[in-house]
Amino acid sequence: MLSLTISFGTMNALPAQAKKTPKIKIVRLHKMPKSFWGTWHYYDQYRHQFANLRVAPTAVQENQNRISGKNLVIQKIKMAGHVQYSFFSKKQTDDCAGFALYHKGKVRVNGHYHQAIILARQAAFLPFKTKARVTVPKAEQY
Repeated sequence: MLSLTISFGTMNALPAQAKKTPKIKIVRLHKMPKSFWGTWHYYDQYRHQFANLRVAPTAVQENQNRISGKNLVIQKIKMAGHVQYSFFSKKQTDDCAGFALYHKGKVRVNGHYHQAIILARQAAFLPFKTKARVTVPKAEQY
């Protein structure tokens, strides 16, 4: 006499858990945050020249491109516990006009940490000019 035992594993009938989409809140501002005000510098290693970012309460100038007054749109974007800013011109016809996201953070220059405006997770505008290598820590890459 043969005994046959069949066992079935328990099957979960639960649906696969979908990843939660981060909650995004966008607020339009009338002035640039005070922590952004001033002149900031970024050294472009490929072109071997500095890019300057001048930020005033109601104006932004990057090199020769200036946006000010009613044409300046400033957005504060809160996402996943982080705050980023986007600023662009109302008159800009380019589809990627407001795509750049900036945030304040600390970067390492010659072994020391300095405040910076971080753009696109890797470029950093510093309050002083330097050709030294700038490292954006992983904690600031969002």
